[in-house]
Amino acid sequence: MAFVDNNVLRAVFGRTDNIPTDANNALNAAQAQSELRVKELQRWYVDATGEDGQTTVDTSWDELTEAEAIMRMMRIYRSVDDATAFQQAHVVPLLGQIAQTYASDWATTFGESSLPTIGKFRRSIISVLIRRPTPVFPPVSEVDRSIQEEFIFLWEAKKWRWRRRPVWLVLNADGTLDSGDSEIGFDGFASKILHIKDTNKTVTDCEWQDSTRFAALMARYAEASDQTGRPRFFYLVPDGSTLPQIHFLPEPDKAYDVFATIYTSAPDLGTDYDSTTGLDQMPAAFRMHLRDRVVARSMHEYSGDNKDALRFMAKVDRDYMTLLAEFDDQGSIEWNASYYKPTKFIKSFKSFNGRFLGGMG
Repeated sequence: MAFVDNNVLRAVFGRTDNIPTDANNALNAAQAQSELRVKELQRWYVDATGEDGQTTVDTSWDELTEAEAIMRMMRIYRSVDDATAFQQAHVVPLLGQIAQTYASDWATTFGESSLPTIGKFRRSIISVLIRRPTPVFPPVSEVDRSIQEEFIFLWEAKKWRWRRRPVWLVLNADGTLDSGDSEIGFDGFASKILHIKDTNKTVTDCEWQDSTRFAALMARYAEASDQTGRPRFFYLVPDGSTLPQIHFLPEPDKAYDVFATIYTSAPDLGTDYDSTTGLDQMPAAFRMHLRDRVVARSMHEYSGDNKDALRFMAKVDRDYMTLLAEFDDQGSIEWNASYYKPTKFIKSFKSFNGRFLGGMG
């Protein structure tokens, strides 16, 4: 990689001779750090574009290496302000040129796919990041990790209406539930009544109870003769595992068919670049919001412009409130519900002189 020492010295000191005695050592260190930085960006560029052929070093990379070294030398021998000003005037525009080159490699047909693949979703996020007022070049592995984590967080954040699925389950004699659909993960019941059907085609209801009522029922079914039979009540215990624990009273004495509506757990996005798994189960509005969440997180972690990152995060928060109003399921949230007993509202309304309002009394 081309690197001209004199260019760096002239930019920092205004001359090439009569420089500080340790300047040459600092220059060598700055050169090594700059070349390492540019090599990291080149690897990022190749990974991000998916183009193995993008390994040729052009003039933009050479100029960026030199500019990075000048910025580092200015920080040592002049001031942080001078280094920051040089970065904004020279390094950032060069990164912008690289970003434009990156964009020109996207020769895709509009509307070629109705659903974004994991790979295209990642490229869309990177495309936004490198075009911010202060470009952000996070490692591609960190972008992928952020997509996975933010996807799970957004999926599990609320009992979204689109997470509800009517299913046919099998309640085993040991109290466990099995589903014939391996692609659906169970994350709790959306219905407070389970419809249980036995081999005689008899259908009965199994009702959800809150913690207070369920404790009272446990005392009722404490006798050994009452502990097993057709379940009449159930209670969910979220314990942080993959599946919530489900307690039945009485405990099932045999296998039953159960019909209910459940909330699905977050699917695995996988590692296939062309896969749509997981994203295709999320409404379009959530996919766009997920992209912005990853962008905001990457800006917060890697951008030097905290104000820009905070502005973008505020936009993400506003979008989330819109989704909350439209998609949040305010119906049955089983383990957050509380036992409510209505009471009669009694109060005397009197005027200032003791008479009842309306002239009565």
